[in-house]
Amino acid sequence: MLSENFPAFSYFLLFSAFISLGILLEIWRKANRSLPLRGPPSGNLFLGVSRQINLCTRGTLLFEGWVKEYGPVFKIPIVMGGESLVICDPNLASRILAKDTTDYVKGPGMKAIAETVVGKGVVWAEGESHRRQRKSLNPVFNPSGLKEMLPTMYHLAYKLKNQWETLIDTNIVTNFVDVEVHECVDTIGITAFNYEFHALQGEQSLVYRAMRSFNLETPSIVSLICHVATLYIPFAQYLPTGRNNHFANLSIAAEEILAKLLADRRKEHVPTHSGELRYVKSLIEVLLDAETSGGNMAISKDEILAQMKSILMAALDPPSTAIAWVFVELARHPELQTRLRNEIRSFSNAEPTWDQLHGNSLPLLNAVVMEVLRLRGALGETYRRAAIDDVLTLSEPLIDTNGKAIHELFIPKGTDVLIPNRYLNCNVTSWGHDAHEFNPERWIKKDTEANMRLWTFGEGARSCVGKLFAMAEMKILIFVLFRDFTFELPHGPDTPLDYHLDHALPIAGVGLFLAILKHLISRPTPISLRGPARAHWLFGVRDRIGLSPEAKYLFEDWYREYGPVYRIPTFLGGEALVISDPKIASYVLGRDTYDYIKPEALRGIVERAVGKSIVWAEDDVHKRQRRSLNPAFSPMAMRDMIPVMFNLGHEASCHIHMKNGWDKAIDASSDGVAQIEMHDWMLRFTVDCIGSCIFNHQFNGVRGEDSLVLQALSAFNGEQPSVMAILFHIVTLYVPFAGGIPFGRNKYFFNLSISAKKIMDGILAERRNNVGVVEDHKRKKSMIEMLIDGEGEKDDTQVPIGEATSQMQSIMVAGSDPPATALVWAFIELARNPDVQIRLREELTSFANAEPTWNQLHGALPYLDAFVSEVLRLHGSIGETHRVAAQDDVLHLREPIIDASGKAIHEVHVAKGTEVLVPNHFLNCIKSTWGEDGHDFNPERWLREDAQFDEHEHADFGSRARIWTFGEGPRHCIGRTFSMAQMKILLIILLREYSFELPDGPSTPIDYHLSIFQRPKLRDAEGAQVFLKVSRV
Repeated sequence: MLSENFPAFSYFLLFSAFISLGILLEIWRKANRSLPLRGPPSGNLFLGVSRQINLCTRGTLLFEGWVKEYGPVFKIPIVMGGESLVICDPNLASRILAKDTTDYVKGPGMKAIAETVVGKGVVWAEGESHRRQRKSLNPVFNPSGLKEMLPTMYHLAYKLKNQWETLIDTNIVTNFVDVEVHECVDTIGITAFNYEFHALQGEQSLVYRAMRSFNLETPSIVSLICHVATLYIPFAQYLPTGRNNHFANLSIAAEEILAKLLADRRKEHVPTHSGELRYVKSLIEVLLDAETSGGNMAISKDEILAQMKSILMAALDPPSTAIAWVFVELARHPELQTRLRNEIRSFSNAEPTWDQLHGNSLPLLNAVVMEVLRLRGALGETYRRAAIDDVLTLSEPLIDTNGKAIHELFIPKGTDVLIPNRYLNCNVTSWGHDAHEFNPERWIKKDTEANMRLWTFGEGARSCVGKLFAMAEMKILIFVLFRDFTFELPHGPDTPLDYHLDHALPIAGVGLFLAILKHLISRPTPISLRGPARAHWLFGVRDRIGLSPEAKYLFEDWYREYGPVYRIPTFLGGEALVISDPKIASYVLGRDTYDYIKPEALRGIVERAVGKSIVWAEDDVHKRQRRSLNPAFSPMAMRDMIPVMFNLGHEASCHIHMKNGWDKAIDASSDGVAQIEMHDWMLRFTVDCIGSCIFNHQFNGVRGEDSLVLQALSAFNGEQPSVMAILFHIVTLYVPFAGGIPFGRNKYFFNLSISAKKIMDGILAERRNNVGVVEDHKRKKSMIEMLIDGEGEKDDTQVPIGEATSQMQSIMVAGSDPPATALVWAFIELARNPDVQIRLREELTSFANAEPTWNQLHGALPYLDAFVSEVLRLHGSIGETHRVAAQDDVLHLREPIIDASGKAIHEVHVAKGTEVLVPNHFLNCIKSTWGEDGHDFNPERWLREDAQFDEHEHADFGSRARIWTFGEGPRHCIGRTFSMAQMKILLIILLREYSFELPDGPSTPIDYHLSIFQRPKLRDAEGAQVFLKVSRV
């Protein structure tokens, strides 16, 4: 519920502001992408021509007119001044759909709607997730599985026939479409779910009522316009209309079925429902088997539920509508109806087998079904968005906006693409001059191949998995009913028919108000624990955490008052569970990517920043990506990188000596001391390390070149972000779309993306130029080369280019900026602690001018190891880890805590959807693990053997796995060893030659620069700047 202290007018202002920001974002995105094609003018300031397409009952004629005027490929104006590419060439459309789920994907609006309606099932999924889910569905819908369903389909068709005979005998008038919904509900219930809806017996299940509601309501023009907006504006989908209530009923019904099936599966025997029917393993039972099978085929309970809802939608409404059209068309064509009946009766009382239904035994029946599906398909248009840059080679030249003839079309990443399925099903070029007429004969002629390009069921990776099921259901019902009944329209063949405008998707509203409303409604059960009071009506205590440079002290105070597990108030009245017990935190993060996952909004931020990389991925996709990256960061690979790092370190040192570096500044000073800004030099070194060691690419930062990567990362060291900018970042953790607002920092990530793409293009060009050239096996391949070549993978070896580019962006950020910041902190701590600096230099000079090997770096320099570990413990880049419980869970406490009611509890129940926060910085200095001096910089703690620590933690104390800086579990930092090696090597090179002091001595105040990662800065410096006094040793 909304807070009683929250002013209604403040809500209004907040919601209005965010709605305006959302609209401006979409306008900005559209304005920066224009296609050089001709097309119709905008018919509406807000909706373009989208309103015409969706409100026109004969939309095929619109596209036909545009094709005649502009050619088979053109652009149309859409929502908010944007543009969409329209593909009316069947071959080009087929090429695009063949690359569906990877290169061309559903737009954010379509995905958000799909998730709202049916969950994260096969309709929602993309890429790896789609392939896995599709593979799990295939066994049920292949011919062998469908053959087993025929007896059930015949049984239900005869049951419907018997009901009709009763209606005829009693002269009762019935709604034909209503009866068809009954039959389809029962058919899908038994064949797919082994579940009896009993719709044909008059029971009105939730599923039946939800589906029937779409036949009763006629949506208003306003609601249709809102529906158009949802296709392009992701957050415009949560208006609580009556139709959304119907989809909620579908969800409830699906959950009831799943609960019953799970109960049945626990029984020893397979349930039977009727002696008349032969029940086989249903779809849901196949999925339940997959749930317990493990491996790549494992399906979660949520995915099973999503598949059920998807099938209920796709297998009920479109087939029942198509069957209704069959009867309408045959009533319009009495002679054709007679011919079909004669063909059916040629079978006498026999029932066609699967092969007869789908072979040449019933040619007219097959032709009638195909022709109805061609003209009356449920899918009007297919909406996709280009996930990569692409080039379409045109079958014939087009005239562009400049009047020039073009033979190919460049499609930028992010371009909206529309494929008009209904138009392709009746375009004159493919189907002849009678393309708009109902003529089943076209399917019987031996010289036509048009049936190969039926667009009703889509094409490519997303072609309808239930195509054969739907066609078998239609044919069986026609076979049973037309053998004994005749059909006429009320006023003869010329009876006028209108269209009932309906949607396969729910009607939605526009604005952040609705997204926030969903956030409030879908909030999990309140956490019955104690915790701090709400400090801010909007942010709870999130603003205190986000704005505090030392938030670990906040968590320490709360830990002392409420215990190791408590709740904190968060955004818009929400709550988060804080885990400050190291063992429980380790348990939670150990189940990361499956049971505890990143919040959807946080994943959206990551995707916009660095793409769908390992930082973004969850579950099996994360496991696959992690496995593909492991070879590049293995100990063997690291041994090969050590000489490269030393070379870069010496190169940096040489650059410093020989040009306008440190020695020149030292010599120019009167006292032999130079002021050196550390952030810039450390970032140049780490960026060059990543480029040379991981990508085989030279950024040349230590030589003074400012690459796009260096510029982008250096930009985060600029001016201090405003309080409003930091608060807005907090909002993005809870409201997905807010992360896409085009602030300046997004441009820096855009520069990273451009740089990654240029590097990838260079690698690919080199690959193409070296085709046929014998490879030099002595040269070590870079990580990106290994990804492209598929090395280190057990299956699905080759990684898509787009995914490899995303991995590059992630590693550029995570592998350069945090280590550079840690190095700056290392030199600050050396300047703060002169005794530590002297002792560390003595250890390093014991190697004289020699370079430690890999084994020596990790064993022969104990004080260096202790120093680096202590820097990383106190100055890690990640302050908190945010996760959401993907399922219900129970946390077992090591000692009881007092809950909100004052009772002592030994376990905490975590409801699905609960936000979980692990305070990494606090766990890195918690006194129960690190002692009373947990907040002090003390490398000695890593060396002493008689230290008294918490007995539960003592066994793991010496392991870096207990430093929470690198995370823990499946998501622990894959480049941890690489980062530590970077730090050690540069410290070895520089500390042997130079000494470091702070400008005003060891007590010089250090503040924090709040940015993508928290950076140190001198108190009065502009941006993240740390000047140290550097002199020769």
